[in-house]
Amino acid sequence: MSDFEEYLKKKLEEDKDIIEQLSYSTDQLREIYRKEYEYKKNSPALELRLEGQEIKSELVEYYLPEKWEMPRQGTLLYDDEKLLNVLKLIIFNIGVKKTLEVIPQDLIKKYLNGLNKMKVFVIYTTDNGFFEVLGIIRRRSLENARAAARITHSTNFHGNRQKYDILGPFDDEIQADKYIEARRWGDNDS
Repeated sequence: MSDFEEYLKKKLEEDKDIIEQLSYSTDQLREIYRKEYEYKKNSPALELRLEGQEIKSELVEYYLPEKWEMPRQGTLLYDDEKLLNVLKLIIFNIGVKKTLEVIPQDLIKKYLNGLNKMKVFVIYTTDNGFFEVLGIIRRRSLENARAAARITHSTNFHGNRQKYDILGPFDDEIQADKYIEARRWGDNDS
C-alpha cells in the first residue's frame, strides 16, 4: 500500500462522521484527500532551534490560518494539527529557549519524569485458542516493548512461528495482573 493509500484510509476513518453528511463520490473524496496529502507532503520544513529565526512569507502562508476561528467548543481552529502548526511557527520565530522559559519548570520536570518512567507491558498470544501470557516486561515505550517481544517471542518452544500481541502500558504489575485476570475470566472491558 502506498503512503497516499495509507493516508487516505486513515483520513476516511477519522472523518467518517463528516463524510456521511456529504454528497461526494468516492473519486471526489479521493481527489480532495490527494490534494491535502500533496499539500502536507510539500510543506516547507521548520527546523526548530534554541534561538529564534526569521520567518519568510511562504512559512506564514502555510502554517498560519487565513482567519482565526473557534469552531470547536473552547478550542481555536478546526483541528489540533492546524493549531500545532501555528505553535510550531511561533516557536520557530521566538526559539525553543524562550518557549521553555514561559513553561513553569515543575511542569517540564513532571513531563520529563513521565517520559523516563518505566511502564509495564504484557506480551500474550491466543494461538492455542485461549488468552496466554508469554511475558510481562518493563520498558519506556510501546516501541521498545515491541522490539523486545520480537526478539524473545517470535517462535514458541517447538520452534514454530508464533503470533503474539502486546497490552499496555500499565502503571505497574498490579494493574497488569488485574487486567490479565479480567481477560482470563472473559471481562475484556477492564
